[in-house]
Order: sequence, then structure tokens, then C-alpha cells
Amino acid sequence: MTQQTFAFILGRESKLSLAELCNLYGSNKLITWTEHFAIFSLSHFSQTDLMHLGGSLRVIRILEEGISSEHFTSQILLTIKESKHEGKYTFALANYGIQLPIFDMGMRIKKMLLGEGISARLVNHENTNIHSAVFKKEKLAKQGGEFCFLQTPQIGYFGITIAAQDIDDYSRRDTTKERDMIVGMLPPKLAQMMINLSRKNSEDLPWIYDPFCGLGTVLIEAANMNILSILGSDINPDMVTATQNNINSYIETEKVWYDRITKSGGTPKKNIHHLKSEIFLMDATEIEISMGSENLRGHNIVSEWYLGDIMHPRSITIDKVQKERRKLATMYRKFFVWLKNLHFTGDICMTFPFWDIAGKYSFFSEIHDILSELWYKTIPLLPEDEELTTKKWTLLYKRPGQTVWREVWHGRLR
Repeated sequence: MTQQTFAFILGRESKLSLAELCNLYGSNKLITWTEHFAIFSLSHFSQTDLMHLGGSLRVIRILEEGISSEHFTSQILLTIKESKHEGKYTFALANYGIQLPIFDMGMRIKKMLLGEGISARLVNHENTNIHSAVFKKEKLAKQGGEFCFLQTPQIGYFGITIAAQDIDDYSRRDTTKERDMIVGMLPPKLAQMMINLSRKNSEDLPWIYDPFCGLGTVLIEAANMNILSILGSDINPDMVTATQNNINSYIETEKVWYDRITKSGGTPKKNIHHLKSEIFLMDATEIEISMGSENLRGHNIVSEWYLGDIMHPRSITIDKVQKERRKLATMYRKFFVWLKNLHFTGDICMTFPFWDIAGKYSFFSEIHDILSELWYKTIPLLPEDEELTTKKWTLLYKRPGQTVWREVWHGRLR
């Protein structure tokens, strides 16, 4: 099958975004990457595939490589003229890894097209890339195009955007969700990335179990990715109720969209009617007592447990963090002991807390000692280059202004 070249614009945590792509498509398909984008050689990629990627903001089909920024304008003119587009041509420009005067360039292109008898409209209003919402509103994936120049230290690429992350889609799943401002919520994009990190490849869709389901974010994102069996449990009855209500709201919303699409003659991207979900009350530190190994067969565990007490920048101290680490170590040990006793065979992707104390990190090193002692194998999230990950082969997810952050771990029993 003919290979094509695609560039993925990486999210804020670029290493996690890269790890997600490498796990799904194979690190052997990676051509190059920078903190802004990663370029892969793939047999195909569709616009809808981006819906299931939490860490990629845009996907660009590469049309030419090895060009300089001076040829950006001529490549755009040639591509537009070859498209034989009828009517006014709407276009936008974007640059990654290099700063170009894209608005000024766009206006010159518009003027040159007019000289060729082609009416055009530039979407950029400044020398900045347009937002995903504008890309969607202008329907640039179907009509016109967003032309991109990507620069690595060695080479330049020219391409056209084929898909942009749909912020409205995230909002639609989020609007009816019950919330708990004390418990907080796992970011949906991080939940997507963790699910993808637990998969063997882009075709693999394992069933998902979240033993600390909280508000149900992991399970809803799994359902949205066409994973048709989801299990969730929590020790807090209020969280079990909230998760069940959130999943029910999601299902009802998706059924409405399913009916609208089918009635208009379209083909829905997923059939929510086939989803099997079970949410129940359980103390996950006693998982061996509450569940048999057969109930978890075929499932991967993707979850975020208790990250510890909320600590404010002015009150956090080393002593408080060390006390919190000891408390958490006791809780986490029970869970992983019981899971081992069940002979759990699936993959596990979880977040562990680490703390920012006046600009210095304090890691939850006890958890890695526990995992090693209990014969859990850590799967490197970015195996190609040791320098890209922590010493424990994990990756970090940080949000500005917070003192408790997340360390993402992927592993299984040996």
C-alpha cells in the first residue's frame, strides 16, 4: 500500500502527544519531530481519526518536502490553480517551527490569484495561525484549504490541513456532565491519550475498566472511541451515581445524533446502541474479594486514583508532601497487591501524583518501588530515546498554576 506523509501538530504536552502517536502507529513510522509537530509515514489517515487523538491539534497532509520558506507562496499558488476550484476560493496560511508574515503573504497570494482571474478570500486577519474553531467554521477541510509550512532544523515541509481538533465535540460531551469541584476531573484529552497508550496499535480496541471512575471521564472517552465494553467502580456512592448519570446523558445525546445522521442518509461514526456499560460500588483496594479474574478478562485498566490532598502554593512544604506520599503509598500498595493476586493480564495506564514545591519536583518514588517489588513491568512510553522520558520511563502532565501534577505510567504484570 502506498505510504503518505502526515504531520501531526502536537498539543501542550508534546512528549505525551508524540507517545500517543508512536504507540498507535509505531515509532518505526516516525520520520522526524520537533516540539511543535511530528511527521509520520502512514498508509492512510482520515479526518475522523483525529477525533480519537487527545494529543494532536491538527493533521496535515504533506505535499512537498525539502523546500525553503521562499517557495511557500509559489507552492500555494500552484496548488490552488491545480485544484480548478469553482467560485471564490477561501484559504488560510499556517506556519510551524518558523515565524513567517503569513497575513502579508496571504494578501500577496490573493492579489496574484486575482490577476489570474481567481477570486479568493484570506481567513487570517493577523500574522498568526487561525484557531481550530475558525478552521471548522470556514469548512477548510472540504472547501478551500489551510496551507502550512513546517520547518525542522534540517528541512522544510509544505502541506495542507486535512483535519483540526473539534473543540465543539469536547464541549458537547462536557455540557451535561455532573461535576465535583473538590474531587476535580481528569482532563478529557489526557483520558484519550491514556486510553491510546494502553492500546497495542491503532486497530486494537480493548475493553476498558476504570476502578476509580470518579465522574466517568475515562469511560465516556472510551465509549466515544468505539470501545463497546466499559466497566467502572468507585468507593464513593456519590461518584458511582455521578458516573452513571454522566454516561446515561452521553448515551442519550449520542442516540439523538445517531438518529439525525441516519435519517438524513448518512453513516454514523459509531453505534452507541452496542455499548455495554456497568458501573458499581467497590473498594478497589479489595478488588480481589469483590471481582473475579473472569470479570476483567479482555479489559485494560485506565484510571486516575486519588492524587492526594489539595495543596496551595503558599502552604505546600516538603514535610506535608512526604506525609502525603506515605499515606498514598499504603493505599496504592493494597490495590496493586490485590490486582496481582487476580493475575490481571491486561495493560494498565494510570496517573500518579508529583508535586511542585517552589519550582522543585517531588516525585511519588514509593509507587515505583511498590510496582517493582510486586513484579509489575513498566512499558516505556517513548522507547526510542531515553532522554525524552523520566528515569522511570514515564511522562509528565503539568498544568500551570497547580502544585499537584500527574505522572503517566503504562505497565502490566510480568
